[in-house]
Amino acid sequence: MSPTLALHDTATRAKRPFAPIRPDRVGLYVCGPTVYDRIHIGNARPLIVFDVLSRLLRHLFKEVTYVRNITDVDDKIMDRAAERGVPIAEVTESTTRQFHEDAAALGCLPPDHEPRATEHIAGMIRIIEALIGNGHAYAQDGHVLFHVPSFAEYGRLSGRDRDEQVAGARVEVAPYKRDPADFVLWKPSAADQPGWDSPWGRGRPGWHIECSAMSEHHLGVPFDIHGGGIDLTFPHHENEIAQTRCAHGLGRMANFWLHNGFVTVNGEKMAKSLGNFTTVADVLAKASGEAIRLWTLGTHYRSPLDFSWEGIERAEATLDRFYGALSRAPYEPEASDLPEPTQAHAPLTSSPGSTGGSTATRILPNEPEPALVEALCDDLNTPKALAVLHDLLGRLNRTNEPEDRARLIASARVLGLLQMDPKERLQGKVEYNPEAVREHILDNIIETHFSPADDSERTSIKNRLQLAITRAIDLIWRRSEVGSPPYLEASIKHFESLDEMAQQINCIAHQVLEENNLNRATHAADLLLSCGVNLQIIDHNELFIPNENAKISAMVRVRQVARNMKNYAEADNIREELKQMGVQVEDTKGEPAWKRLWSVRLERS
Repeated sequence: MSPTLALHDTATRAKRPFAPIRPDRVGLYVCGPTVYDRIHIGNARPLIVFDVLSRLLRHLFKEVTYVRNITDVDDKIMDRAAERGVPIAEVTESTTRQFHEDAAALGCLPPDHEPRATEHIAGMIRIIEALIGNGHAYAQDGHVLFHVPSFAEYGRLSGRDRDEQVAGARVEVAPYKRDPADFVLWKPSAADQPGWDSPWGRGRPGWHIECSAMSEHHLGVPFDIHGGGIDLTFPHHENEIAQTRCAHGLGRMANFWLHNGFVTVNGEKMAKSLGNFTTVADVLAKASGEAIRLWTLGTHYRSPLDFSWEGIERAEATLDRFYGALSRAPYEPEASDLPEPTQAHAPLTSSPGSTGGSTATRILPNEPEPALVEALCDDLNTPKALAVLHDLLGRLNRTNEPEDRARLIASARVLGLLQMDPKERLQGKVEYNPEAVREHILDNIIETHFSPADDSERTSIKNRLQLAITRAIDLIWRRSEVGSPPYLEASIKHFESLDEMAQQINCIAHQVLEENNLNRATHAADLLLSCGVNLQIIDHNELFIPNENAKISAMVRVRQVARNMKNYAEADNIREELKQMGVQVEDTKGEPAWKRLWSVRLERS
């Protein structure tokens, strides 16, 4: 049985048990970006927090509808387009694309609906007409304004009194206002500004009415949860409540209001208006999106979070420990390969050696750890949930069992963590076309050692060279006293990946260059030299490999060759060179492992 979800409701200032308005169907609305500029780390926090909440809700309930809007009509967008001298659509499209890229890099799943304000103008006009009709709004000089004194409960969400409301709002002193606190629902547009026809003339909506229309369209009202940053509590969310409730005569707009705390810099709120912000793109240039996510989740969502590069670096190191354990553990790729329910493991709360009690209390490895779910059900207590992940890591390090590996991944999935391929995380993603790399290496060898008269001769040389190299590796594999350790395994299939081909050539080169192994590589050397390949010029600093990851892998293997030949000085030199490249080598049983050092990456950037 799942634990009861309890969430802190800003409106009641209390943590309350959550139950959806409609059984097993949850509606979640979160305010999205105004697309005039790239998001900063402070903007990233609600993205991550409410992504975790949506993941948890999907784990607990049968149906979840997550809506996050795009504000694509705003004076800031118009100003940015004017600054750049480009159409408004160019600003909104490019910025929306960048936002999606940043959100994906942070591990955030797309919402179920991502409405744009410009798609819901008709809905906004209908709400405004209803507000005018029931006396809560008025038209004046082409503007339509909400009359704040008409709504007695205005200010209840934020807890602001009348004076604080006027002081805290973006109040424009204007002759068309009946009250200083009144806010704009609709405003006129000049000929060169975006606008839509309305009963009050051509114009455009105010900021606050947009979310009222989009949330109502996709979720109906009232709905379950409305979320956003704490800075939106007033005036934005306060105004949303006033608009929606007064338009429909409702007692509430949403059952729960959730707000994440500020991201700060030296204790001061991070904000574009203050100029103290760091964009997500800036951080992604130096660190991984998953590190930003882990760093964010290390602090409870309602508490302030102070940004520091040291915090990001610690998160990278923590992720390396997790992915290192995952890379060492056996992998069970298919759910069908996991144990049947009768084989399920006991939860972490069981004592060592315990069988975990009855079958009914046991859980499958591909299900999240109950203690982690319980922590998240306590008002998204992510620090406590991360502590459970560390306990699972400890278990995996002790057992190295595929079931414990699966449990760790399944538990981390609820947090949006540890979903990468461990090798890709530790070493970086390798993107190359094997056939193109093959051609690149062979072309370099031909340019270095041959002078083909025409394309026909070049093709002939390339074919003979490839065959000779294949035969050479085959000979050293079958005839040498060295035997066939993994780093010298030879098969034509290896050449489907050209970095493997280059590694094999490099290994042969070092066999030949080592005097005590010269007789072992004679056949291979003769064949290669007969094709004009001078092994003396092949060095791990000059590999014919256009991909950095492939070069690193080759250097790691060459270092292993040197170690096997007891040439420890050369092995140490290669280790130091790899370290300067930001790579750490770990000598393990079998082939050595390597990973990128995030601290070096951060220092260099």
